[in-house]
Amino acid sequence: MSDILLRGITVDSGNLTVRNGTVQVTNTTPSTLLTGSLVVNGGISISTTEDATSISSGGGVTVAGGLSTLKSVIIGSNLDLSSPMGTMAVEGVSERRFFVDTTVQKKITFSPDGVNLAMKVLPDTVAIYSTADSTGSSTGALVIGGGLGVAKDICVGGDINVSGYTYAYGSIYLDTTGILSTSTSGVSLSSPVGIVIDSDKLSVQDKMNISDTGVDVYTTMTLHDTTWSSGSTGSVVISGGLTVLCTTDSFSPSQGGAVTILGGLGVLKNVDVLGSVKVNTNNDNTSKLILHSQANIGTTNGNIVCISDEHIFMHPSSTRPSAKFTTTGLVLGETCTLVSNTTGLTITSSQSNTLLHVGDMTLGYLGHTNVVSSGNDLVIQNELIVTTSGNVHVQSQFTCDGNVYFTDTTNATSSTEGGAVDVLGGIGIAKDTYIGGKVVLGDVCTLDLFNDNLLISTNEDTGVKVFSNGGLVSPRDVDLELFTLGFDRGNTNYSTLRITGAGSGVNWAISSDSDGTGSRMRIDLQTSTTASVTVSTMGNVGINTTSPDATLDVNGTLRCNGPVSCVDTTVSTISAGALSVTGGVTVHCTTNATGLSSGGGVTVQGGVSVNKDAYFGGVVTFTDSTPSTSYLTGAVNIRGGLTISGNAPAGNVGNGGALTVAGGASIGGDLWVGGGINGSGSSSSSYAYLTLTATDESVNFTSGALVTFGGITIQCSTDSTSVTNGGSLLVRGGASFGGGVYIEGDNFLYGTQNYVTKYSSTIFNVYDNLRFLKFSVDSNPNFSITRYDSLEQPKERSLEINSVTGELTIASPAVSVTGTTSFTCTQNASNVSSGGAVTVVGGLAISKDTYIGGDLRVVSSTESLNCSTGAVMVSGGVGIGGALNVLGNTIIGGNLTVNGTTTSIQTVDTVLKDNVILLNAGPVGSRDSGVAIQRYQMDNDAGEGDVVQHTGGQAFTLPDQTGTQTTEVKLGISASSTNDYYNGWWIRVASGFSNNQTRKVVSYNGTTRVAGLSSAWTSQNPGIGDVVILYNKPYVGLTFNELSDRFEFASCATDFKTPSTDYLDVCVNKLYASVLDVSSGVSVSATSDATSSTYGGALTVLGGASVAKGMYIGGDLVVSGKPMTPSSGDIFKTTQFNATNAATLQNVNGLIFNTDVWGFDTWLSARLVLSTGTLAAHYHIRGVNKSSSFEIVTTYVGDDLGIDFAITNLGQIQYTTPNYTGFVSIQFKFRALSV
Repeated sequence: MSDILLRGITVDSGNLTVRNGTVQVTNTTPSTLLTGSLVVNGGISISTTEDATSISSGGGVTVAGGLSTLKSVIIGSNLDLSSPMGTMAVEGVSERRFFVDTTVQKKITFSPDGVNLAMKVLPDTVAIYSTADSTGSSTGALVIGGGLGVAKDICVGGDINVSGYTYAYGSIYLDTTGILSTSTSGVSLSSPVGIVIDSDKLSVQDKMNISDTGVDVYTTMTLHDTTWSSGSTGSVVISGGLTVLCTTDSFSPSQGGAVTILGGLGVLKNVDVLGSVKVNTNNDNTSKLILHSQANIGTTNGNIVCISDEHIFMHPSSTRPSAKFTTTGLVLGETCTLVSNTTGLTITSSQSNTLLHVGDMTLGYLGHTNVVSSGNDLVIQNELIVTTSGNVHVQSQFTCDGNVYFTDTTNATSSTEGGAVDVLGGIGIAKDTYIGGKVVLGDVCTLDLFNDNLLISTNEDTGVKVFSNGGLVSPRDVDLELFTLGFDRGNTNYSTLRITGAGSGVNWAISSDSDGTGSRMRIDLQTSTTASVTVSTMGNVGINTTSPDATLDVNGTLRCNGPVSCVDTTVSTISAGALSVTGGVTVHCTTNATGLSSGGGVTVQGGVSVNKDAYFGGVVTFTDSTPSTSYLTGAVNIRGGLTISGNAPAGNVGNGGALTVAGGASIGGDLWVGGGINGSGSSSSSYAYLTLTATDESVNFTSGALVTFGGITIQCSTDSTSVTNGGSLLVRGGASFGGGVYIEGDNFLYGTQNYVTKYSSTIFNVYDNLRFLKFSVDSNPNFSITRYDSLEQPKERSLEINSVTGELTIASPAVSVTGTTSFTCTQNASNVSSGGAVTVVGGLAISKDTYIGGDLRVVSSTESLNCSTGAVMVSGGVGIGGALNVLGNTIIGGNLTVNGTTTSIQTVDTVLKDNVILLNAGPVGSRDSGVAIQRYQMDNDAGEGDVVQHTGGQAFTLPDQTGTQTTEVKLGISASSTNDYYNGWWIRVASGFSNNQTRKVVSYNGTTRVAGLSSAWTSQNPGIGDVVILYNKPYVGLTFNELSDRFEFASCATDFKTPSTDYLDVCVNKLYASVLDVSSGVSVSATSDATSSTYGGALTVLGGASVAKGMYIGGDLVVSGKPMTPSSGDIFKTTQFNATNAATLQNVNGLIFNTDVWGFDTWLSARLVLSTGTLAAHYHIRGVNKSSSFEIVTTYVGDDLGIDFAITNLGQIQYTTPNYTGFVSIQFKFRALSV
């Protein structure tokens, strides 16, 4: 059907159903908060489950432009941001809270409060704009929890505080001895300054203030660069907008008020001017407002814009005005003036040539005598008045370029008494006609509805107007009725179509009504004889359907050039919403989203749920500022994994390449880094992720390869095992600590330990886990150990060694072991009461490492219900160098990583809590992955097993087996010549003495065709002539082919480590696919017959179908409801037959009709090739079956070839030819239709 233009569609209740086709909105209005090509007040539900595959194929929704939403967005699957030229922004009040610019601009900014710019990251600069003072290690404009390494100079404008010491501006304390450096070189001033940029220097003045709110300039700023503007270049290039707060008006081209531009100005977008736009009034074309061929001057609603009292319109290439409007009239070409006044329209000119040509006559100027032509045209200089006493008779053609007025007010009384105008012939009117009185058709009544027709015909546009003269003063009602039964609503029986317009101006109404035996009919808007729009008697509106089931029922596509609004507020769920679409939605608008209320292609005020993959071709901006305080909170919440496919390397702390995080980050699981973590130098070891190659020694607090003003935290818990294996920290040289050192593990000191009591006599103190002092060791002057009470007061000197006499004093009874304790007994422990070298009846606590050379047995049977119960509880990790066997249940609270080659789960049931099994999540280049099934098959002599029972194996007849071993078989010459081709296949003997013996092929020599078997043949080998069958499907499964990027149901000989051997059948109830690509045949086993175009029996195609090859149809063929099944005698396909030079009747092979045929038409073309040339003729042979015989009649067009045709009683067409001289060949091509 043709397109239908509707101003609006309103659905009061029910659903808007589009049965077939797509809904296409061609309107290009960009999406804002309340406007756009498609506006929905409720939710939108899209039930398609197709995944997005690219930015132009979005599955459920494809948006060519931007996307904006005012509420939360929940994405059920992957979020792919694929444009390196896009941006990501989180909007604020006056500053964006988070903004990532394109890879060309290379800029990231942060503003937590949305007002003040806090941080800007550029490729070579990270700027922090906070002015907060630092009062401790956790406060200030920049707080770093770990250490800080800086490879270049640092300029500090305030004090520096390190470990509680305050260093004044311009000075730095190096150590606790009080060495002071007073150098201030390289220190930048922090007072308000101005900046002057010359070609070779940067200087500071007092005319400019730089603060966290911007740059304030208190004097003139001049840029001396002369680069002219070309769109992307110039002395000043501004990527954002430009705001000028000056409100001074422009006085001249050189005094522009807020902005003065001495050169030209190019603007690619709209310009809105609140004040006047003035153009210099001299006569130079360059100072004019020039309109080219495609330009107009006017307002947006079509009104003319008047600029001054003088308007000159000219072509840009001409210096002479073509038309000029003045206060005295219209001047045409400077020679003719058109003036309108109270006396009429006057044309004056200083020239004597002709003003107006009419045919071969002319219209002269004022002052000339009137000219009346004797030809076919009448030229009237002034007004032509015909009084009531005279008539104008026109007996030939009458042409009037102006108006004709008839002042006679006499009514017409008949067709020959026309009142003011009598026309004896017909009359044609090409334009609008107004008739103040009645229109009488015929001689009987005003409107004879039964006998006469009112015909309106013209070669131009046609129109009919019905109105009341009273409508010129006040509105009047208009009523037009068409009756198919009766002629008035007062009739007992009537059926009518009524068009009414209320004078009150409320609405126009088209209604169908009836009474009595009349029928109330539906209203159809038709093109040709087909209804395009139907209004049913129930009030439903149908487009391209005459039986609408919904308030608006569209059978076909829907295209809207203007916005579409759905005012229903139904919240969107998976099965409901104000707009529900079962297919995809494509938005062709390419306008970028610029904010929450201006989404470009799509603007959503509420939340959005997407159950499948979503692809975004531009930048995605999340304006929500919720901080990430837990696993379920934050501006972006991703329940699954997050994959960033960008492989750009990190450039610096503000340029993370694939990922840059301005704030902190918390990772609950493992973090794997595939690349290096580099400091100022390159890694010198393949095992080190942070290597500093600088060799500066640490001789003071400001020297060394690594200098940090903050703390250094190493979370590695690996214990040291030697002086060359430090666990978490290994220092080859010495180390100095200016403060205290806390060590939780064991200390191994290989050299001499020197304790210098510089500040006190205490060597070291011993605290409990609550940090209460329990013991202290001092040397004042004797070496002693002091014990303290709960108030940390000295209780006693438990042990004291006199520095002079060496006397050892113990304050209370104790056992003192001055060396190690060794047990030389080598007897093994046999039970809990016979411990061999040591038996402990009570508990045993060992606070250090323990090495056990023999087996360790724990006889406790306490069940492990959680991580805090069981016979053995380990607070840290457990490393096992050998195998691990667990008899009972095993619960792992963390991640389970298996790094071996094969993981076997030999259970009856396997339950996985997660819905998705991740396979082959390895690096690029890994092989195909999927799910494989190993079919049951064992060596046997009975032909048993799933593999060898599979149909479709490859059969071979064995050749002579001389020389083969009992574990070998030699195949025939037709077998593959590729080595190891049949490895993993199964072979079954299908005949002979060794029938049904089944073995697995473990090796194959392609040259000798000898296959090695998994076990020896029983009794004897199969012999020559025996048949064997090889099967190549021991493994079947579903895999994803990384080369073709598609899933394959296939089989394989060796658990899919080699290419698939075959594709397998798949049985499904229903198959849904956007594109079904079948490389082989499609077989449909259903036998149901088709009954209509929507019920195809075995196969129903709702769209079109194309068949590039032949098609065989076993039943009837129906096209558009018309049976087109060929009759049994039809020959549809043209058949070619090589005839001979035959003097007697010969059969035309293939051209025969059986006795069931009543009649037939045959078209036969003959081409005769002689040595002298080629002749051709086309024959029409018509035949009829007369029960016992056939009769034919032949006509032809073309050359007279002399061929005669006949037909036998059995329906065989025969022919004879003359004896052609120079005969080379003759060919027939024919086809036939029969009844």
